[in-house]
Amino acid sequence: MGIQLRETPGIAIPSKNELKAKIESRLRAPAGTKYYVRRGGVLVETEPPQLEKGIAVVVRSFDKKNGRAYVHLIFPKYEMPVVQIWNFDGKNWSDDVDPGLFAR
Repeated sequence: MGIQLRETPGIAIPSKNELKAKIESRLRAPAGTKYYVRRGGVLVETEPPQLEKGIAVVVRSFDKKNGRAYVHLIFPKYEMPVVQIWNFDGKNWSDDVDPGLFAR
């Protein structure tokens, strides 16, 4: 299982497998997370949900100069696009957002 990661034609990103793995990890429940459901008026611990099937991820653009990639996530059950910004520092991918990116 897992996500499908594609690049828009003409775009090549470094460390594609690392980016795919990091996106997948952000879509999963963090280790130690507990999930509960209500059964008969009582909260009962249950297994965390699995990674949804059919999630497609497309790298729409990548700026080599600043290492920024705009990534489009397509979830089959939602009709709304999700865009994430990922940064490559020459070695690793990160989804940390520069505070100055949106507010100037």
